[in-house]
Formats: sequence, structure tokens, C-alpha cells
Amino acid sequence: MSIDYGGWYIMRLMVHEGRMRAFVDDYEIYNSNASFPVTTYGEPHLAVRYGVAEFEYMRILTIP
Repeated sequence: MSIDYGGWYIMRLMVHEGRMRAFVDDYEIYNSNASFPVTTYGEPHLAVRYGVAEFEYMRILTIP
């Protein structure tokens, strides 16, 4: 997914029972088809080409 320079977006990443999902502005951009063991995550990731990514805030939520 490409985004516009200078725009604001909401990015959400979910990891649950080894499966990963990623959303940008409520649009799903990644959904793993399999579970991954802990410490082998390579996706999703954020890549910036010729620019900078700035985050206003970050929240990490866990399910007890």
C-alpha cells in the first residue's frame, strides 16, 4: 500500500495466537494465513522510501 506524503493515517497491528493482521485507516493490508512461533515475526513491517515516518503516539494493548 502506498500513502501520500504529509498525510495522517491510523495504523493498527494485531498479533493473536501467532496470527498477524495489519490495518491502515481500517483497510486490512496484511493477514497471515498461518500461525508463527514467538520471535520469528518478519511481517508486518513499515518501510519508508525517501522519507521519514513520524508517530504521534503509540499504544500497546494486551489481552490478559
